[in-house]
Amino acid sequence: DLDEVEENLAEAVNDPTVASVVMHFDSPGGVITGVPELAAKIRAWSTLKPIHAYCDTLCASAAYWLASACTSITCAPTADIGSIGVYMALVDESENWKMEGYKLVLIKSGDHKADGISGAPVYDSAVRRWQAECDTIYAMFTSDVRTSRPGVADTAMQGQCFMGEAAKAAQLVDEIIPDLNSLVAQILAA
Repeated sequence: DLDEVEENLAEAVNDPTVASVVMHFDSPGGVITGVPELAAKIRAWSTLKPIHAYCDTLCASAAYWLASACTSITCAPTADIGSIGVYMALVDESENWKMEGYKLVLIKSGDHKADGISGAPVYDSAVRRWQAECDTIYAMFTSDVRTSRPGVADTAMQGQCFMGEAAKAAQLVDEIIPDLNSLVAQILAA
């Protein structure tokens, strides 16, 4: 839950006994709602004290968006990192419904209300609108990554994940460290 993450981060950043923060990422990502806003807060808070991202499994899509706002990103050798991209999946079940003898009777107000609901055809106008929305979100995502991690090339932001050393070579992460305890020990020793 992004609200809980934000609340915990704010508490840690505002606590004078906390010298730095480590965020442990293990997520395939998710929906866009609230992600750019929280990423902006993480970026601002990381100017107050270091916020380190660590992943030993998967840090993809929306999770990477948040991690990219941190002061540094570290991952395990076999962690998958990236998936910088946006998608929306639709299934046009209207022909299948017709073959099964079903007919959708849709009562609605608003030209785009109920676009994409089960049993309704997926119209080109809706696809164009959703594609434009995906493109807008993708532009926001890549812009944020470029702001925080200027060395990441466009070729590394095409929806793919990179494992460990390949993620480092693509400048998606700063360092490869085998486990979270080793990262914490390194931070404490600094």
